[in-house]
Amino acid sequence: MYSDQLKQDAFFDTTNGCIFVAISELYNNKIENIDAYNLTAIINENAKLKSQLGEDFTVDCINDIISFSTHIARHTSAEYEKLVSTVLEFAFKRRLFVDLEKSKADCFAKGITISDLHKSVQERVDDATVSFATSEIKPYKDIIEGLWDETQARFNIIADSGYSSKFTSANEYFTYELGELVLISAQRKRGKSMFALNETVHKLNNGIGVLYIDTELQDRLFNERLLAYMSQIEFKKLRKGDFTDEEKTRIHNSLKIMKKANFYHVHMPRWDKDKIYLLAKKLKRNFGVTFFVYDHLKTTDSKDASMAYHELGTKVNFIKDIICGELGYAGLTLAQLNRVGDIGDSYKLEQEVSTVANLIKKSEDEIMRDTPDCGNYKLFVKANRNGNEMDDPEQEYIDLMFRGNLCSFMQATKQHTITASPFE
Repeated sequence: MYSDQLKQDAFFDTTNGCIFVAISELYNNKIENIDAYNLTAIINENAKLKSQLGEDFTVDCINDIISFSTHIARHTSAEYEKLVSTVLEFAFKRRLFVDLEKSKADCFAKGITISDLHKSVQERVDDATVSFATSEIKPYKDIIEGLWDETQARFNIIADSGYSSKFTSANEYFTYELGELVLISAQRKRGKSMFALNETVHKLNNGIGVLYIDTELQDRLFNERLLAYMSQIEFKKLRKGDFTDEEKTRIHNSLKIMKKANFYHVHMPRWDKDKIYLLAKKLKRNFGVTFFVYDHLKTTDSKDASMAYHELGTKVNFIKDIICGELGYAGLTLAQLNRVGDIGDSYKLEQEVSTVANLIKKSEDEIMRDTPDCGNYKLFVKANRNGNEMDDPEQEYIDLMFRGNLCSFMQATKQHTITASPFE
């Protein structure tokens, strides 16, 4: 999953190369059970592999390899990346040695000129270097139809250039684009996880697969919030279990919907970029998941502010560049504002993410000024690389209604206007 450069001919041992091809075939067919039966089936279907392994290669031989593998298996992706690097390094050296041996023989050939030697040596070195320094590059003519198929497949699930937000007014400023990352920030206990939950259900309802990495809530607690929102039954009541028949039906219907959803919730209290990468790559490849939520960005208990800021920036860079950029997800992540309404090292984060929006609870005065129809929360688009942004959080914002007991964020029934409110 980490390397697309490793090929059969990189292995010195023929058996290793053939087993690698057989495992790759199983993986490409989305079969993760690697046993003697599945490997034998692949080998028997592939005349080239069968010929290379010979008649003496039996099921017992495969079982011996599997048994031995338990003793040499590695346990981190970094170790496997190192092993891949080692295999490729020696394969390159063998290739270069063989090619230069041919050049050595050319030196004794009659009639060959210095110019001919220079050209042949250069070509052989270049061919070997290109083979091991880059992934296979296909002619554009071989991929253009596939690219157009991908574009057409997105017609029904992407509005304009990205996945639309649940909050229609927000779509005028940003959408969740593949390869881009939106950062929603809020002060502690101010609904940022509920915001992500609402956006998640909106994507699922539109047929978009979602991977939700949760640093705080285990599956049961997350599910209780999810059901409260979907069934519109108060969270406290849902946890007590005293329901009317009508409420039981609403819960049952919500469960039926979620059973069909392409959704993956993973409780991960500690940052583990390897696990996140492999999960995201597997779910994208096998199940077409394309929306990624990380709830939420936080640092370890470091007293050194600069180290904490660096740690936060490293996490954001990984999500933006690797999960969204390399794997092609549309991303939503959350961060906590400090008491003065800022994110630690906010300038660095704003430079990296696509959009930064602050989720802010309105004061009583603001609710009265805007009128209750304009809701009790506001969303201020602070920085935006892919569209318009807002200038003044006291005047320009999207009005939202948050009902904590129902775990629900809605766009307010009315949006305030600067001229209609006493902003002067």
